[in-house]
Amino acid sequence: CLVPNFNNYRTSMNIPRGYKQTELGIIPEDWEVVTIDDVLSMATKTISTSSFDHKFYIGTENMLSEKRGVSPYSGTFPYLQVREYLTYDILTSNIRPYLKKIWLADRCGGCSSDVIVFRVKDTNTICPAYIYTIISDDSFFRYSMDSAIGTKMPRGDKSAIKTYSFAIPQSLSEQKAIAKALSDVDDLIAALDKKIAKKRLVKQGAMQ
Repeated sequence: CLVPNFNNYRTSMNIPRGYKQTELGIIPEDWEVVTIDDVLSMATKTISTSSFDHKFYIGTENMLSEKRGVSPYSGTFPYLQVREYLTYDILTSNIRPYLKKIWLADRCGGCSSDVIVFRVKDTNTICPAYIYTIISDDSFFRYSMDSAIGTKMPRGDKSAIKTYSFAIPQSLSEQKAIAKALSDVDDLIAALDKKIAKKRLVKQGAMQ
């Protein structure tokens, strides 16, 4: 039988050495393509509202748009049971995904059933901070909207969300390094945004 020459194929496809072709495009050979369902679970356990500080409740109303995290909850609290979230869980609002509401939990607490709680299945092989960079990418929110149900208040289809695929390094240390680099850039952008806002106030005061 004929055996294809992989080196010739690699050259014809313009694939650099150390990389491979996948359904997502060209990625490093030591990376793999996975789906959300492969590495994450959607937590559904409920807990009593008396078991945590109510300011740590996360609802769609106190999740901030454009990936700005959350604010302390200050509304009324009529619930007896809510969905549990744990430190390092990734929370996203499943209502109107285009608002891009997402938060990497730095504490434990409870949340609304309208919030998806993503939990890494194996923290020995998967870095939650790396997964956060994947889910906070605009392409994930576009994917959620493409499969959303409803028009006025669209909700992401959880079954479709589970099939969202992405590339991930097999090395945990590489995942952590990528997450740290991207987090540092986000911190720099946030600091510059604050400076810009302050300069605008100064300019407004000067013009007045």
